[in-house]
Amino acid sequence: MDGDGCDWVQVKSIGDCALFLGVNHSLCLPVEGVSGVKRNCIYFTDDHQEAIFVDRHGVRDLGVFNIEDGSVER
Repeated sequence: MDGDGCDWVQVKSIGDCALFLGVNHSLCLPVEGVSGVKRNCIYFTDDHQEAIFVDRHGVRDLGVFNIEDGSVER
């Protein structure tokens, strides 16, 4: 959201941070000194009960979106 909270704006970078998105919680943290976490990436997951059940059968919506190049790792 923009500063007024009225319009969505495209973000080109979150710098040296990683954003973790889930159904129950979201968190943005600096990655300096954190092994295995990539900067400028969004880590996403379906963490509600239905997704957990489906995941056991091979369907997953977990991944890492790289903001810089638009790639997704699953």
